[in-house]
Amino acid sequence: YYIIVDTEALKTLVDSIGGVYFDVPIDMKYTDKKQGLYINLKAGYQLLDGNKAEQVVRFRHNQDGTSYSFEYGDNDTGRMKTQRSFITETIKQTLKFRNLFKSKTIIDSVFKNILIKSHLLKTVVIQHIILSVLNSLVQLMVVIKQKSLEVLLL
Repeated sequence: YYIIVDTEALKTLVDSIGGVYFDVPIDMKYTDKKQGLYINLKAGYQLLDGNKAEQVVRFRHNQDGTSYSFEYGDNDTGRMKTQRSFITETIKQTLKFRNLFKSKTIIDSVFKNILIKSHLLKTVVIQHIILSVLNSLVQLMVVIKQKSLEVLLL
């Protein structure tokens, strides 16, 4: 089973949740005019919008040939590690309470641009999103109930 994520889906998803906080592992500077690829990011923890998210996941090496450290995983290995880390962070941040009311936009953007080659996997993804939304609703009800109790106690 596999999932193909179009970079437009990633950009749309990241922008729809207001960006993703991510620790960019190294300075990234690369230009390929033929592909329309312009990567220019500084290392460190930062809020990435959709365009910067695409830069992070497409980066392999710098214009001068330098890349990730050997320990991190050079070139393709480093890129795959960064991609997994970024996707993991994106999923975690997408499922946060603050994005509860953006659920329809998020689901639409995900399934418009992502090919999931397994009916079972697609079902699992949808169930996970629904459970996360329900969990957020429960958290909201607890907060509202706590606020109501605070008001009654005052």
